[in-house]
Amino acid sequence: MKQKLIWLLAIIFISGCTTMSKESCQTQDWQLYASQKFVNSPASFSSINSMAHEACKEHGISPNLDELKAGYIAGVKSYCTQRNVWESTLKGEDVVVNYCPASVRANLQKVLISAKDVYKLEQLEQEIIEKQNSINTLQHEMYRIESDLQAKYASRAPQHEIDVLIASLNSKRAEILNAQNDLSQKHLKAGQMRRRANKYQKYND
Repeated sequence: MKQKLIWLLAIIFISGCTTMSKESCQTQDWQLYASQKFVNSPASFSSINSMAHEACKEHGISPNLDELKAGYIAGVKSYCTQRNVWESTLKGEDVVVNYCPASVRANLQKVLISAKDVYKLEQLEQEIIEKQNSINTLQHEMYRIESDLQAKYASRAPQHEIDVLIASLNSKRAEILNAQNDLSQKHLKAGQMRRRANKYQKYND
């Protein structure tokens, strides 16, 4: 079991390291490389440095360490801002602040939590709209059944035909009631989330 785990971890590590062509290794802007790596997937400098070296290892080419460091710092400065954390989270992106400087990490974590709440609220409000539309559709279907039932009564249709419509009507009413209860719960939850969200302001630098 232990050997299988080690083998699996090795595969994951290798799959995460993209080997570059010799030409790419020779012409690569390592500052840009490190910056983009951090912005796309925040990690420690040692991790990004290892990925860069692994990518060109088979060609015997070593990345420029100073450029990597400069790029890493640039990536951190770009990523670890209130604006980026706020806007990226509202887009539904998975934001990680664990590798941001300790001096700003706690504040960014607060921004992240706030943005997640607002994002969840926006998602819930969309669910409310969809649920209300669903209820409207169900109600129209119920009105149609009621109209058909009245027509059956007026035409003195056989009782079994009337019974079928009555059963359908009762089923539709129960469906509407369940949907309305669900909608009420969503409204209640949205109200609670909205009160929390009102305490937040959009974070801009």
